[in-house]
Amino acid sequence: MVDIQFLSKTRILGYGTTQMRCVQPAEYLAGNGWRTRVGCIYRTLPRVSKMIVFHRANLDAHTKKVFSYAKAKGLVTVYDTDDLLFSEDANEHLSSFTGQKNHNRTDLSKGYREMMRKCDVVLVSTNYLKKRAEQFHPDVRLVKNGLA
Repeated sequence: MVDIQFLSKTRILGYGTTQMRCVQPAEYLAGNGWRTRVGCIYRTLPRVSKMIVFHRANLDAHTKKVFSYAKAKGLVTVYDTDDLLFSEDANEHLSSFTGQKNHNRTDLSKGYREMMRKCDVVLVSTNYLKKRAEQFHPDVRLVKNGLA
């Protein structure tokens, strides 16, 4: 059992957003006495006693189950992103990224917004993202990307 678990929508890589937003914070916290674990939300079971950080996760059937587990256990839930995935402005980018055609103006960002709204706290990487996220959540905090 760990104290804080970082669960990303994508698999954990040794570079990029999962490195900066999951691996490095977990290593920093571990260096300060916290027990941490990092994994992909679709490949890792939650085994945590205090907090789950949902990195770039959108609300779908699987994440709903993980979120329900977290709430049933009384865990703090944190939504983390370093990209504007939760904004309707992101739909064109998301449609090309996911391979989904956006002909009928489907709001692909809705699942990200819904997940963000459900969490206790939101972490973002820039002041711009903080201002945008504050439109959807009352408790948004800035944690800049950086090397530990």
